[in-house]
Amino acid sequence: MKIFKISIIFIISFFLFSCYTQRVTLNEDKKSGQVIIEYNMDDDYFQLFSIAVENFNSMNDQNQQKFDPGMLLDANQLRDYFKDNKYIKIRSINIDTTKGYKGRIVADFSDFEKLFDSIPKGVTNLTLKKDQDTITITQSLNLKEMDPDGVFKNYIMKQKEDDINYYNKLTKEAKFSFYLTTATPIKRTEGVLLSADKKNASYTFKLNDLLVNEGKPLKFLISL
Repeated sequence: MKIFKISIIFIISFFLFSCYTQRVTLNEDKKSGQVIIEYNMDDDYFQLFSIAVENFNSMNDQNQQKFDPGMLLDANQLRDYFKDNKYIKIRSINIDTTKGYKGRIVADFSDFEKLFDSIPKGVTNLTLKKDQDTITITQSLNLKEMDPDGVFKNYIMKQKEDDINYYNKLTKEAKFSFYLTTATPIKRTEGVLLSADKKNASYTFKLNDLLVNEGKPLKFLISL
């Protein structure tokens, strides 16, 4: 297992899932709806993710609830994490640990903004802004800004020399996906796939997309 110390790792911790998918269905009020989160990790990913979250927690507000990586392996811990959150109601949690760690969380939410606040930004790097009656979701990633000293990039490139299978696993297999379904047409998008009726938006990216476009921001935007 390759362990490394890197202060910016919490920013890109979503790469430490072999697969992370977030599906949001928003009701007509553009405030309530349902979210489905699915993730898949093996031991290597989980250990790296634990390091990432530890860094995130240490740099976060001391008064904010800490996110324990072990919750991703224990349905009861996850339920406890959300039990006092009046804006989110857990409908179901399924975690399969027979081969790696595969989880699926289904929850209803009454406040879209509070939903985003409940998921540590270090996990997804998703942001939500509300301007009058318009909600804008963005995810902007720039490897040079996230890793100005090149520590993370050097680590990745070293794996290309030392362990090509591990390199491919991190850069070409791990992926982040986001899906949004709305009751009303989406106003504007950037970098995403939009359905003909403008009510479904989605995008997926991998770490390799950042490496190939180093220095250029990888930006996704959905305004509704």
